[in-house]
Amino acid sequence: MKIERYPTGNEYISLPQIETRNAGIKDITFLHMGSKGLLDLRGTENHPFMVPRIKIGGALLDLASLQWKLLDYWIPSASLTLGNGFSISITIYAPVGHRGFVYGILVQNNGRENLDCTVSLQANWGSLYHCINEEKQFEGTLHAYSSSWTDGPVFDIRHGFPLLAFAPISSQKTKWSWEERTDGLSFSSEYSCCLLPGAADEISWFCGFGYEEVAAVTSAREMQRWTTKSLLQDTRAYLQKCLQRVADKRMEEVLNRNLFYALFFATGKTIDSEERVVVTTRSPLYYVSASYWDRDSLLWALPSIICGDASVAREILEYVSTRQARNVGIHSRYIDGTVLEPGFELDELCAPVLGFDSYIRATGDRAILQEGWAQHLFDRIEALLSKKKNSKLQLYETFLQPTDDMHVHPYLTYDNVLVWKLFTLFSQWDYAGKSSLWREEAKIVKHAIYDHCIREGQFVWSVAEDGAYDIYDEPPGSLMLLPTFGFCSLEDPNFKKSVATITDPSYRYSFAGYPFGSIGCPHAPHPWVLSLANSIRVFHDKAALQKLLAAPMDNGIACESIDETTGLCTTGEAFATCSGYVAYVLLEENAFHA
Repeated sequence: MKIERYPTGNEYISLPQIETRNAGIKDITFLHMGSKGLLDLRGTENHPFMVPRIKIGGALLDLASLQWKLLDYWIPSASLTLGNGFSISITIYAPVGHRGFVYGILVQNNGRENLDCTVSLQANWGSLYHCINEEKQFEGTLHAYSSSWTDGPVFDIRHGFPLLAFAPISSQKTKWSWEERTDGLSFSSEYSCCLLPGAADEISWFCGFGYEEVAAVTSAREMQRWTTKSLLQDTRAYLQKCLQRVADKRMEEVLNRNLFYALFFATGKTIDSEERVVVTTRSPLYYVSASYWDRDSLLWALPSIICGDASVAREILEYVSTRQARNVGIHSRYIDGTVLEPGFELDELCAPVLGFDSYIRATGDRAILQEGWAQHLFDRIEALLSKKKNSKLQLYETFLQPTDDMHVHPYLTYDNVLVWKLFTLFSQWDYAGKSSLWREEAKIVKHAIYDHCIREGQFVWSVAEDGAYDIYDEPPGSLMLLPTFGFCSLEDPNFKKSVATITDPSYRYSFAGYPFGSIGCPHAPHPWVLSLANSIRVFHDKAALQKLLAAPMDNGIACESIDETTGLCTTGEAFATCSGYVAYVLLEENAFHA
């Protein structure tokens, strides 16, 4: 599979697009609480934000032939060896715990003659974009200047006062130049050396970021003081602690690439307030980027993040229970918890409780239930849920479906199964000291589902109070998933017929018979990656597993939907919460076979 771009990053800095054609960094993103979303530093029309230039004997090397690999499935590293024995190695990484990233280049002469080498890093900052679903260019002024804090330049963008600053520092003495141009800011840092036969040399640029000049420079200086060797060693140690080993190497690659994408792109810390937040993705490539969904974050991303780093997962649950509690169950929100897209979604109201369950089952940390913020969230959810109950049907209504599209009928089978699960968990936890009450509520909902949500011998998608119903399915809240909540068995005849209906070639969105066929829906009329994962999770479907491992998706990262013939991304690039779900399902599948 040809990879055109790699992502990497840490909790503060995201590099969504490292281009394999030139080793350039196309853009750099940050979560910013004051802006309610994502800030994206971009290059100019014809140049990426940052790109290396390497000359041997005055001749510029073509970097298109670089051979790429990932260190620990997350750190992009490229190498190239020429016929004269000259070789280069490039490593780009964002050290965990630091406000910045490192761009390192190693050159080596394995030939018999001296080689004059010039290595430079060039940057072009053309614009800053504000990204939350849609993107808007920030109307501020860009500035480049020298600083008494460093021998290199500092760049910032201001709107009256600074919003964000960037400062590069090199590990070797370099020749710096920078300027303000009509299309933005630029700089070049050039290092020259003569390599004797058998000799090697290395230079790294430590790129620091912060609110203003001093924060940016000292962030870079801090990384320089730690040294490249130490930063890389510590970051790789963290990654190795998080990554998951499985017997099948292709599965291990897909699993861990998507695990790390969820860990570093579905969550992060804001550059201005240093708060842990969780989002759809920290990449501007996704069409609803940098915003919060209860379902996406807690049902899809959280389980794999728990496996990678449970301490991050606990921070996420605290954030959900505080910042996001006021508007829990509302379609989507900004990272500060205020409403982005209105509209009540029942599955999203239930998602936090199921998220707590995932965390407790994986860690055994039941003490989290005693946290004041957790109890406050549960109180809020229970109060809102009580307002959505139809006393005649004993079912709970939603306004929007799991795709965020408008419902046909307000009582969804899948959503009400989540309500049943919520009450079951409340009973197990003895929430508010009312275990028997929640047990009885769970029984009532289950009976209501079997009484009203079965038609033609199968679970239907949704029903209305007047008896109307529709037969349909959506991958984000598929009827396939009912057994995973313990609601019914795989042998339940109603469940079996539901699955047979939505996977039959006659069903419009089954995509049965295609090389990468799986269930889709009108929201994205192609096979969904979530659907492939659902088939693996529920049925241990070997064909679905082979498709998932073979699909190129978005350069190896999960996306919303794929082409039914090629497996390439059709909608929803850089879908970080979906990446988390893919990783978790592969972990479950490996455990099942092990």
